[in-house]
Amino acid sequence: MGVLGAFIFAAQMINFTIPGMGSSGHLGGGMILAIILGPHAAFLVMASVLTVQALFFADGGLLALAAISGTSGSIPAILFIPCSTNP
Repeated sequence: MGVLGAFIFAAQMINFTIPGMGSSGHLGGGMILAIILGPHAAFLVMASVLTVQALFFADGGLLALAAISGTSGSIPAILFIPCSTNP
């Protein structure tokens, strides 16, 4: 979990430009973690990554941490639950 968290943390810090839009984007690691680790562990790792980004890099800030954790952490994990269960 720690190594994947470090990888997602580094990958999300790399921004790329969107041609013709004048803005930039970055990798969203929630679904990648949900596929590899499962939904519950993915949420814990994403919450940890987003907390470190908010505290040390001022990326999003503390006031937006709950909203960012919800959208980047819980929604990909919840969307992956039906895919991970056996019928």
